[in-house]
Amino acid sequence: MLVPGFTFRLNDVIRSKLVAIGKYDGKHPSLTFGTDAGKICIHSPYSSESPLTGDGMGRGRSKTRTLNINKEITCVSTGKLDPNKGHDFVIVGTQTNLFAYDVDNNADVFYKDVPDGINAMVVGEVSGVDGTLAVVGGNCSIQGFDLSGEEQFWTVTGDNVSVLTFLPPAHSEAPRPLLCGSDDFAIRQFHGEEVFSEVTESAPVTALVSMSAADKAGGANKGDHDMYGYSLDNGTIGVYAGESRIWRVKSKHKPTAMAAFDMDADGVPEVVTGWTNGSINVRNRDTGEVMSKDKMSGGGGVAGIVQADYRCDGNDNVIVCGTDGEVRGYLAISRDEDQGAEGVKKEENYIEKLAVKKREMMMELGNVEASMVKAGAKARGGGGGAGGVIAGGLETLAAGTSVTHELIVNEGRVQPELYISVNNDACICTVVVIDEEGSAMETDATIWTADGSSEARVPVSTVKNTAATIQVQVHVGGRATSSTLRVFTFTLTLPPFCSFVQVTPTIQDQITDNSPPQTSVTFALGKTFQQVVDWIEKSFILTDQLPVGAGGVQVKFVKRCPDGRLEKLWFQVKRDDQLRVKVGCSSLALGGELLQDMCRSLGVGELESTCTSPGEMAWFKGVLQDVSEFHKTRAKLTADMADSSQRVKVLVVKAEDLRILGEMEGLRGCYSGLYGLNNELIGEYAKRANNHAALLERLKEVNGMINKGANLRVGKAKSRVVKSCREAIKKNNLDALFSIIMTGWVGGVKTNSQ
Repeated sequence: MLVPGFTFRLNDVIRSKLVAIGKYDGKHPSLTFGTDAGKICIHSPYSSESPLTGDGMGRGRSKTRTLNINKEITCVSTGKLDPNKGHDFVIVGTQTNLFAYDVDNNADVFYKDVPDGINAMVVGEVSGVDGTLAVVGGNCSIQGFDLSGEEQFWTVTGDNVSVLTFLPPAHSEAPRPLLCGSDDFAIRQFHGEEVFSEVTESAPVTALVSMSAADKAGGANKGDHDMYGYSLDNGTIGVYAGESRIWRVKSKHKPTAMAAFDMDADGVPEVVTGWTNGSINVRNRDTGEVMSKDKMSGGGGVAGIVQADYRCDGNDNVIVCGTDGEVRGYLAISRDEDQGAEGVKKEENYIEKLAVKKREMMMELGNVEASMVKAGAKARGGGGGAGGVIAGGLETLAAGTSVTHELIVNEGRVQPELYISVNNDACICTVVVIDEEGSAMETDATIWTADGSSEARVPVSTVKNTAATIQVQVHVGGRATSSTLRVFTFTLTLPPFCSFVQVTPTIQDQITDNSPPQTSVTFALGKTFQQVVDWIEKSFILTDQLPVGAGGVQVKFVKRCPDGRLEKLWFQVKRDDQLRVKVGCSSLALGGELLQDMCRSLGVGELESTCTSPGEMAWFKGVLQDVSEFHKTRAKLTADMADSSQRVKVLVVKAEDLRILGEMEGLRGCYSGLYGLNNELIGEYAKRANNHAALLERLKEVNGMINKGANLRVGKAKSRVVKSCREAIKKNNLDALFSIIMTGWVGGVKTNSQ
């Protein structure tokens, strides 16, 4: 089904993920890609005489134009920023700048400094903002720039943005969601500045693509507008429908590109994925089944996958670009044409499955025969205990053997544990905990060797404060030295805050500091007292009944950190005229995680809060001071480099004059001065690069603090905090910035203008 329509090779190396397609004259598509030399190459497969033919070159010579950026290119995109012009612009992002260029008119559109950096880019319309924007993602921030390069949109996210894309609206009047993947393993869906939904994966997100089947009107089919494909840095690809994962698979290779294309002309797009080893596979959107495969011939990886009518014959192609310059175009075929090939494919798959089954059964037979030989001597010596018996030379477990499990708290170690036991004297040899989602354990699989008894205790320590599902395998034998084991498996769902254990008298004796946590978050909740109590019971592992009284409930939790210290989490709910909740914790980030999980579980759509955190706010003040100093240093270094560059120009002109006059002694002096100035410029550039790296790190911390403040609110209040913080930073009003983070309002109170 994967039919190559054309193939050709370019003379340039194509950088991974720097591939786009654009119609710069409004009619003909041109392949646009970035190179290692800081250049943008634009390949036009057509000429005025003839279109592209099967060999990729046509009767006339194809043209490749080059745009010199002279900086490391981080992303490239195309789109119609100007509604009055019917052609695309090429938009290029570097580590510090955003550049838009009109290819058709050979003119710059705008050039913009972006201190937050640019890691990802997409062109489209953002909810709540008029016009088309170039939306870029950087250090914990997302910005949108209009045709003139002015910032029209800004919001924050949890970590460095790695990929951006748009989803189609649910209906004609609905906002168009912006999908964002970041290095904190999260995929967030933004409606304007507000996070509408969020899912957490097991590795940094590397690709996102809408999988909605577009109807003839250009909208989305009912029910699949929120479907999207994703890929991760650990080799995982899959498809989500909203917050529900439909399927996923994992490979030892890493995916480098992903696209949605209807390969079999059935109206539903397939997932087309390119990999580091040059493989290309097409998977069914709804099942993940591999429908077709191919591989680039050059031996390099896939740099990018785009879609366009590249031969200008009215049929769209999937264009796959290899890192070595190889380009292939694949055509879709109708289902009638595919029926014969599909029948052959089914037969081949069936034969392959039978062959795999045969190999598995032969291997299992060999293992059984080996076990019977080893158990021969034991069979002649007599049977075992209640846990295992010798039957026909093969050691087996007693009938009715079962495994039970529960989550408990080890009060001596102050940590939760998974307690596993067998109902007889059989022995638990090993316990394997598999975390496919990557949100519970630090590794995908953890093996615990038991002591050969009928019970085992496995420590449970989650990486993130989110609910997680783990798969547990318990290997049980009749004896501790049994060569034949039975595997019991079960699935366990961990509460989001299972790492925190309830403080008991035994745990209290281990706490040396009984002072309240420095950070606190207070808010009024429009829910019943019992709903909050139920949420606490579902979100934590409780060792005792909650101390519920007439005035409310107050409960303390602690968490054993890797360095041995105990992290506090105090929870207080008061029954006043309003249900008031106060959370004492170690950081604003933890308070935001708890508040967001509570509101999500209880269905709270709008929430205001206030917070106090003297330690973090003092640290944040120091970060802002560092940002100011770095900006001053950057301006000074730029001025010094400009002055040195001017001196270089003067010496070059003077040296040329001396060469013409034949004054070799003066010429040597000029070149000696140029050599010294060049070394100075190199040194100044290194200083500026180090200053920029430090500035980016501090700006990331600034955006991260704004994100923490926003997560302490829900709904419109959250969007307001982000917008107000941005305005305060632009005006350099630090007092207002601190007030917004702590109270949600400028000056700590709501005014009529607000």
